[in-house]
Parts: sequence; C-alpha cells; structure tokens
Amino acid sequence: MCIIAIKKAHMPMFDDDTIKTMFENNPDGAGYMYVNDGKVIIHKGFMDVEELAKSLNDNDLDDKNVILHFRIGTSGLKNGLNAHPYPVYDDNALDCITDLAMAHNGVLNGFTPSFSEPINDTQNFIHKVLRNLDKDFINNKDKKFLISKIIDTNKLAFLDSHDNITLIGEFVEDGGYVYSNTSYKPKKMTNVSNFFGRYHYRPLSMFDDYEDDDKSIGHKVMSFENEREMMNFINRIPRIYMVDDDLYEDMDGNIYDLDKDACLIYIN
Repeated sequence: MCIIAIKKAHMPMFDDDTIKTMFENNPDGAGYMYVNDGKVIIHKGFMDVEELAKSLNDNDLDDKNVILHFRIGTSGLKNGLNAHPYPVYDDNALDCITDLAMAHNGVLNGFTPSFSEPINDTQNFIHKVLRNLDKDFINNKDKKFLISKIIDTNKLAFLDSHDNITLIGEFVEDGGYVYSNTSYKPKKMTNVSNFFGRYHYRPLSMFDDYEDDDKSIGHKVMSFENEREMMNFINRIPRIYMVDDDLYEDMDGNIYDLDKDACLIYIN
C-alpha cells in the first residue's frame, strides 16, 4: 500500500533500522524529496535499500525537511520511474528539479490505468486532476477540500519550493516523525490459531506451508471478477499493511488471505 515518511528539519534522519523496515514492508521502489536553493529536489528509483541509505547520507539532510516514499505497486510497472515522489508540473524523472512535488499512499480507484499502460494511478491523477488546477492550488483551502473528496481515504504529501509541506488525508505522528500508516514498524508476532486452526505464535511472514483446508474453517470468503478488483478492495481498507506476499493485516487484527489465482479473499 506504500508509506510516506516525513522528517522535519529539526529532526535527525530516520535511523537505518526504520528505513530498512519501511523498505522491506514496501519493496517496489523508494524515493525522497527536499528543498535546496528554492527548488524541490527529487531523487528516486531506489530498488535496493543500501542505495537509498547511501544517497540519503551523501546529501547530508539532517537540517532539511525530507519526505520519503516506499512503494507497493498496485498498478503500472514496478520500476524505478514509477517510484514516488512525482513532480506535479514537470516531466517524471529519477532525478528531478521542480517547484511542486507529491507523494501518494493508497489506491486512486477512479484513476487506475489499463494493464497495458506503464504508468500508475498516481500519475494519472496528477495528469487529469492536479495539472488542470492553477499552480497555486496548494494554498487554496477550497481546492484542497475538493482534492480530499476526490481521493477519499488516500493520503497525499506535497512539498513546494518554499519548503512548505502540505498533507491531505490521515497521517500519524510517532516521536516527532510523521507517517501515512504504520508500516514503519517491524512485523509483529500475531496469534493466528483461530484462523489457521493452529495453537502457537509465529510471525505471519513464516506461514508459507499451511494446508488449503485450513482456510475453509468457517471464515468469510469474498470473491472478485479479477485480481485488479481484488487488489483495489484490499488497498481501500483503512490502515491496512502487508505482512507477506498474500497475507494482509489491518489495525484491528483482521487477517486477509489472498488467493490471487481464484480471486478470493479469506477473512478471519
């Protein structure tokens, strides 16, 4: 589902363990943005956490506002160019200098491209909505309210050339840092005995050997027309985060087990 992580100028950079956790939980490309000499600087397309950490260290960003993004791809190609952030009015690039940029967390269902398109829903939203607004929309209360209605439960983080951060959607604060969800935390140990018919604790990421029969013991099953429809559903659930390739858990402890081949979700 991705995560946006924000470090204010008076805060040190995220520690290596937090960066690694965010990358492991959202592994489809990372990027970040900050302001230098009156311009927003974007560096992105990091498909390896060590490359990201080196770039952050090389740029000495402790005294700057920094917005990072770690992606889970739900549409478009899973490549460096589809990593966030994106310039709003300039062409997308791995390294970019612009006046306004944005990072996104969620799935913008009305802007999901077709399977044949290489770009993702975020870029469609920028092209079809934001670029049709005047360039001062980020300072207009009514237009920001309109954007909030269009994006529903999605989250957006903007950075402009004056080093102003604008957030739309629900974010959380922890220790002075700001996040769009809780996937900056390590995967927790969860009691899943009721779901799998087993009676011990194990990390959800280790459940790669359960029997098919375990999933059929009186749990809710949802069916979908295709995998895209199923993924759109799973990514609309507020505050959900991925704990394994086909297992998701929300903040209430509900477990969502995806059978992508059959387009089914088994819900604890």
